[in-house]
Amino acid sequence: MLLLCDNAHGAYLKFLDKSLFPVDLGADMCASSAHKTLPVLTGGAYLHIASDSVAKDAKRALELFGSTSPSYIILQSLDIANSYIASGYKERLCAFIKEVDALKAELKKCGYTLYGDEPLKITLATKAYGYLGNDFASELEKRGFVCEFCDNDFAVLMLTPENGCLDGLKSALLSIEKRVKITSSAPSPKKCE
Repeated sequence: MLLLCDNAHGAYLKFLDKSLFPVDLGADMCASSAHKTLPVLTGGAYLHIASDSVAKDAKRALELFGSTSPSYIILQSLDIANSYIASGYKERLCAFIKEVDALKAELKKCGYTLYGDEPLKITLATKAYGYLGNDFASELEKRGFVCEFCDNDFAVLMLTPENGCLDGLKSALLSIEKRVKITSSAPSPKKCE
């Protein structure tokens, strides 16, 4: 059986000091949404295939869905990203991750509760800081930063080396006043009788 991975936010995983790229970890194929973590236009993605035998089947399957009118602008942005990746991206990424790790440590010292361990993602458990995730995201937006995702419990920030310096984000996060922890939990579903 083939293992296919959705690598939506993980186009950068190949370039970590220790690769966490799905194909390197045994996946037969993975789709990497390059536009989410690399400087690529929206909709730009790579399909990575581990072996020639799988590639033949994939090519036949893609013929069913292929377009005679692909977006050459998106394709060109992928080509440009390939050059960008080949020009010291791994070094820039690793240096940026060290900055992100330092920011995460600082946030924890200042009372934030972080969830998960993805290198380029900061997931804030906002109720512990006294905010519903949606309200926290609004506070950040007032300061010029838009969350990748938010709900009642979390606010998620997705970062890339292209974000530049993290000082502005750090200042915005530290300027949000900590409130009394919200201890309400999700409602319990009633049992059907």
